[in-house]
Amino acid sequence: MRTIAKSDGFEWFEVWILVALLMAAKGRGTTVSLARLIGVADVINHAIITRDELEIGLGHLIDAGYLSESRQGFRATRLAVTMWGKSAARRGYVHTAWRDVNEAVGGRECSGSSMPKTNRHKYVSKSEYAAAVKNHLSEMSGEAA
Repeated sequence: MRTIAKSDGFEWFEVWILVALLMAAKGRGTTVSLARLIGVADVINHAIITRDELEIGLGHLIDAGYLSESRQGFRATRLAVTMWGKSAARRGYVHTAWRDVNEAVGGRECSGSSMPKTNRHKYVSKSEYAAAVKNHLSEMSGEAA
């Protein structure tokens, strides 16, 4: 699969975010809430994505033209939806989706280096993140949020 957008490549967690958003949106450009994005990312990787991973990753993906943001959440752009539609990822296999998207965007493998850190709060504030994680965990345990 060829790279659609020019970039310096993406970190593994940025590919995780993109795959989670595309899967949550069923490969369309529909808006996905922060809580839904966190939930689908958890299902994909069996881990809760950190606020710093989201803040950094969303920023890079938005800057590269793969995502956009709104008051209700985040959405895949036409660029990301087109990439998704050309891959085997749309069939719903997580490992295939991650591999195809990683290849298409020039993603890097997890290097085992330290977790990303940022003090920026442009896309995900600490309070929004805490509320979204709480909502996801409540849904997972079957409780009302």
